[in-house]
Amino acid sequence: MFEDFVRTWALHGATLLDALAALIVVLAALRAVATASLATLRAGVASVSPGRRKFSEWLALALEVLIGSDIVRTAVSPDWTEIAQLSAIVLLRVIINYTLLQDVKASE
Repeated sequence: MFEDFVRTWALHGATLLDALAALIVVLAALRAVATASLATLRAGVASVSPGRRKFSEWLALALEVLIGSDIVRTAVSPDWTEIAQLSAIVLLRVIINYTLLQDVKASE
């Protein structure tokens, strides 16, 4: 009974983290578009650079939140197939996050 309670709340927590990551991506995208639009209006030339680095940083944050969500799901996964699938997803997200952070460092 207690295990079911913990599993249920862990999965709710993971879902909440997924929603938080989605919110971060949406807000970051809106901010990046607004920043690029303002830069274009001011300079008179299309420019996405001002918001690009910050957008990459926010995407990296969202990916880290998603990795946390995957770790919580893995902790309560009932079988090895699900654990393997979640591990593959985490690995892909770590690679994407690393690439994003390298891009941010290169643009500094």
